[in-house]
Amino acid sequence: MSSLGYPIQVLSGSSNDPVPARCTGPGVSAGDTISRMSVRLVPRSGAKGCFPYAVPDGVTEGGSGYAMVTIPATGSKPETVVAGLQYVMSNSRILDADNAGVAVRLLGGAPRLVWYQPDVTDSDPAADSFDPWPAWQWPAVWVLGLAFVLFAVALGRRFGRLVPEPLPVVVKASETTESRARLYQRTHDVARAAAILRQGTIRRLRQRLGSGGPHSDPVADPAFVALVAAATGLPEIVVAQRLVGPPPASDDALIALSQDLADLEEKATHT
Repeated sequence: MSSLGYPIQVLSGSSNDPVPARCTGPGVSAGDTISRMSVRLVPRSGAKGCFPYAVPDGVTEGGSGYAMVTIPATGSKPETVVAGLQYVMSNSRILDADNAGVAVRLLGGAPRLVWYQPDVTDSDPAADSFDPWPAWQWPAVWVLGLAFVLFAVALGRRFGRLVPEPLPVVVKASETTESRARLYQRTHDVARAAAILRQGTIRRLRQRLGSGGPHSDPVADPAFVALVAAATGLPEIVVAQRLVGPPPASDDALIALSQDLADLEEKATHT
């Protein structure tokens, strides 16, 4: 308030306790009470305060400030009332105590009321232009830009040549096969195990009989079944039963199928 030429010091502070006026003045009666105070107004020479803050014993009333201060007219300036009644005039508090009466008398004491809401455009044009961004915005932009450049460089750099490393443990193929067989045994997936046995037999038979390489599809078509039957001397129906028949229903049937497939490969080898 000193920048406006008024003899008032504005201090932070608030009080939730009801406060009596303890004065009379524009819009205020001696018995008025407000429910809450939002700022502390400390008057200087010539100003008169209303709604004083509570003070300890032995301290002069008003030593902690007032919620409203009346400044008498001086020269070209009319009488001025400064009221720190932010909460008193809010919708949530207007019906408490004598808040409504004080607000109506203060705002309706003259035939004309001007409600002024300051904004950025009211600043002094001679002063520096208003910057809505915080002071740390540009250092933050530089830090983020540098981090992005370092990140791009790290991703864009070329990797060196591949360096082979010896395996820590060498696992034999037979151990891998046995481990996979144990897994099939634990899951009791007889059909899956039979399908794998048949696929391996078909690949090996195709390679031995010249009907395809080791990477050919493990499919036993009628022409291949006829070729195997001719090579082993077994009836085509027996060969088809072993290669493309229904899956076994039990572990014993799976063992029997594996023996039949091994016999099929042995006969085709010795032909």
